[in-house]
Amino acid sequence: MWIRVAVAFLLISGTALQAEEIRWRTSLADGLKAARENHSLVYVQVVTEWCGYCRKLQADDYPRPEIKALLTQFVTVTIDGDRQPEVANGFKARGYPTLLVLQPDGTIIARIDGYPGPERLKQTLSQILSENKMAGLDPTPLSDQKNNSRKEEDSSPTSRDEEPSSIHPLDIALQAMQSKEFRKALDILNPFISESTSSNTEFALARFYRGMTLMELGQFEKARSDLDFASRRAPMPEQRESAAELLKKLNNAKLADKSPLKE
Repeated sequence: MWIRVAVAFLLISGTALQAEEIRWRTSLADGLKAARENHSLVYVQVVTEWCGYCRKLQADDYPRPEIKALLTQFVTVTIDGDRQPEVANGFKARGYPTLLVLQPDGTIIARIDGYPGPERLKQTLSQILSENKMAGLDPTPLSDQKNNSRKEEDSSPTSRDEEPSSIHPLDIALQAMQSKEFRKALDILNPFISESTSSNTEFALARFYRGMTLMELGQFEKARSDLDFASRRAPMPEQRESAAELLKKLNNAKLADKSPLKE
């Protein structure tokens, strides 16, 4: 029992020695209030006590100096998905961890579903901080920020188009899948997978997404390889289980007339 309590303490309070500079709030309302007062963005992690990758984030990734330096520029909030299901459901958390960046009014400007790995997390946070004047700077009244932003846009009308997107390719692919734009998702996933240099977490997640996308497009034989890989290597247990279920359905289905997904 004490182990469970200790794990919960680390996840919820964030007071492990390695990450003591990061102040975790456990109330979303308090976090948004602090963000409005400090003109900051809000970093939210939706986690659970039993989630292995949530513990990995806390123990391995957040203590990294480069990630810690980025996170301390946000108001950080941790939500226990089991104890605060209304908040987790409000964010449509489909698995754990779910990571989000919010404006002080609660608007979601970035989202990562599942464990991102330290490099992807660092890339996402860095780009958000560089693209949003509300984070990483000394507090400035919002009216002044708007005026400064308007001046910069007038002096450099093309700068907005030249800024890199803070959205990771896998998140763009997931959004396309959720919008049933499966061809678009495939166009993103294919080069991402082919250009990956190692079978890391992102590679496995991309194979999982592509397997589901190929099934929706009726390319069942191509989907089989991705789903088999994802059933063994996808980063989250529920993703591995889902891939295994789809693979089983694919193997058992009569492919002549209809998609296994609709049986």
